[in-house]
Amino acid sequence: MTDEKIDLLKLIRDNQLLHPDTQKSDYPKNYPFFDKQADVTVTFIVPILTGESVYKMIYPALAMNLYSSTHRAFLYAIKDYIVKNQIDDYSTGVSIPDTFIEISDYMVFPFFIYEKKDPDGKNLWEIWEIIREAKPGIKIVYCVDINFLRIPVGYPGYKQYESRVVKDTIIENMRYADIVLITQQALGESLFSELKDQLQGSPTTIEVMPCGFFPELIDPIIHSEDVPDVDHTKFRVGMISNPTHADDINCIRDQLITLKGKYKDGLEIISFGWKGQADFGKGLRDVFRGIPVDYKTPVNFYNYYQRLAELQFDCMLIPVKLTEDQQFTLTSKNYRKYIEASSMGIPCLITGVAPFKDTQYPGDGFPLIKPGETAILIEKKADWVTELSAAIEDKNEITRLDTIGIKAYSQAHERFTYKHILQWIERIFE
Repeated sequence: MTDEKIDLLKLIRDNQLLHPDTQKSDYPKNYPFFDKQADVTVTFIVPILTGESVYKMIYPALAMNLYSSTHRAFLYAIKDYIVKNQIDDYSTGVSIPDTFIEISDYMVFPFFIYEKKDPDGKNLWEIWEIIREAKPGIKIVYCVDINFLRIPVGYPGYKQYESRVVKDTIIENMRYADIVLITQQALGESLFSELKDQLQGSPTTIEVMPCGFFPELIDPIIHSEDVPDVDHTKFRVGMISNPTHADDINCIRDQLITLKGKYKDGLEIISFGWKGQADFGKGLRDVFRGIPVDYKTPVNFYNYYQRLAELQFDCMLIPVKLTEDQQFTLTSKNYRKYIEASSMGIPCLITGVAPFKDTQYPGDGFPLIKPGETAILIEKKADWVTELSAAIEDKNEITRLDTIGIKAYSQAHERFTYKHILQWIERIFE
């Protein structure tokens, strides 16, 4: 709808009315885009400024408001994060205004794994029934972020996911939702295959929300002259990490040690977001033990892309550890790292498994990656050393990795922007 320069962070902040005065006569008319004419209204309830909510709730809402001629969206009560809260914190702490229920055709709710403790509180599906009574015909959408049936032992939150009560509550939420929203087709296929008996008779359908990006947000950052200088005599290998990636990183420990021993000060390994230490129920574990790593602290959502650009990775590593039955690996959320890196022209080395190998991008049905052209897929562990050694020792002015980064950036702008995947989003909320 518009090609004007857009300050997306400001737009998100403008929508961030954490405690609006519901008594004001103009409420919720004080929300941006309230006066936009639209056939379909989608309200996203309590999106959280973390990866899953950003890609399944916040960005799609902005895409509809900025580009769609038929859809508008509201972000109600954005939160910076939720720290291991119980579901009753949600059901008693968030009161959805009647006005939003009246004007919404769809209401989208985030994923919760914690069981209800307050006997007077309500599960999500109970809240949804109240909403449906208030407005018959409204569609309820439930975001599911992970294969909660196949959590590997040692994964953060493993014990909570193992709770039968928690699993049953999530399944019940799925049964009562009109749509279960995911970011990977394999996740939906796996869940619905295993839960076909429990979901029998339920009207629930599955929809895939593609991860994308806004050039209006990324391009001004990466083309800015304010990006600080770094030591370019060192080859900068980066990883975006958090405790959920412990096993992924651990599976290339030996290769990182070999590379660091070979190139010493000529190689800088950077971990953005996590220093590699966590207690997974078996005492403190350090996946970077014995590996000199330059740790960069995590930043809030508003500064994320700026910080990523400032780090100036020569390449990004996205290792993926195969689980025994691969069902958890196949539903990996790591592919959004590839979208982020590609949008900034950062070449990636990635374990050659799904969701990267032989996997279609849900926004257009074509392969997500062109191996050797838009990313390097690693088929065996020794290839990490071979490929990175070749990259470090390549003295050409335009290296192979540079070419891959340029092609990845071009592909991202041709396929992964929210303008390109808007039709997919509109189809979900038709």
